[in-house]
Amino acid sequence: SLSGGTTTEGFEDFTGGIAEWYELQKPPPNLFKIIQKALQKGSLLGCSIDITSAAETEAVTSQKLVKGHAYSVTGAEEV
Repeated sequence: SLSGGTTTEGFEDFTGGIAEWYELQKPPPNLFKIIQKALQKGSLLGCSIDITSAAETEAVTSQKLVKGHAYSVTGAEEV
């Protein structure tokens, strides 16, 4: 079983595949298309919000997301 680690490490451990990640503070200009293509191919996608200090552990954002938790990406729509 996995305890801790990153989403990319978990994906690699469970699938034997190669994971890649994108820093959203400096995203590639075609990130949305990358996400759509990955979803169309049946890729596993996840995301999380990094914590910068122990005080942020389990902190909840204004969008009700929990910092430090992993989330599955199951779809992407432009609104």
